[in-house]
Amino acid sequence: MSQIIPASEFVELLRRGAGCCVLDVRAPAEVTTQRLEASCFYMPVDALDVNALRKQFNDPSRPLYILCKGGARAARAAQTLQAAGLTHTVIVKGGLDACVVAGAETTSRGPGIPPLNRQALIAAGSLVIAGLLLGIWAQPVFLLLPLIVGAGLVYSGKTGWRGMQDLLALAPWNREKEKAS
Repeated sequence: MSQIIPASEFVELLRRGAGCCVLDVRAPAEVTTQRLEASCFYMPVDALDVNALRKQFNDPSRPLYILCKGGARAARAAQTLQAAGLTHTVIVKGGLDACVVAGAETTSRGPGIPPLNRQALIAAGSLVIAGLLLGIWAQPVFLLLPLIVGAGLVYSGKTGWRGMQDLLALAPWNREKEKAS
């Protein structure tokens, strides 16, 4: 089981220059918008490469601090890494949002692409409006679309499942472009 550390304690470690190994598991679009100024390794939670992480973080005595925007994806990443044998993982409670509140130094690059949670809200709202309009003016069967979206939102709220966000993370504008070396 992973240890959980408050964001304020993590930020203090960064300030002291403790040489923390940090893994940021947010989507590339989120990382482009805002990131810690401290040195981090970036790998989206849906594309975790355990072998690459083993090579990058090969000192089992040093903890690997994992963060995302709010904490849920960091917990998922920690479970995956633990199952693969990387057991010295520490989840930063509250993620980057809590780190910013705790005074972490970040680099922002303008508004860019909205975060995945906002993209999901935009998509859900658009599907509801489209389903209602099509149901009224074209075919009543389209009225099922807002019902399905609403049920999905309720399910997400109750379980923490992020199906629409995970799907949007695969969209081309949310994928990191290959950098020429």
